[in-house]
Amino acid sequence: MKSPLSCRQFGAEAGHQVFYFHGTPGSPEECEIFDSCAKTHNLTFICYNRFALSPNADAFTYFQQLADEITDKAVGKSVDFVGFSIGAFIALQVCSLRLYTGN
Repeated sequence: MKSPLSCRQFGAEAGHQVFYFHGTPGSPEECEIFDSCAKTHNLTFICYNRFALSPNADAFTYFQQLADEITDKAVGKSVDFVGFSIGAFIALQVCSLRLYTGN
């Protein structure tokens, strides 16, 4: 069984899930800025440490690994994506894979 990719979570404990994709340079900790506002609006911001993925993976595998992690974490619920800088491009790639596979 694969081990889940590490992530940071801020905001409401069980709110609507918003997956945040940081820029480069950047880190999962940067979405802490949304903590207070997310709690107020019942949102849960989740940001994966995408630098922990294999740097040798091809682009499709890299995006698919992120999509799989999000699918596992979302447990069938609808989610939103937010991306900052290059993170916006990554969010779009992952979103397209989730839509393509029906997740």
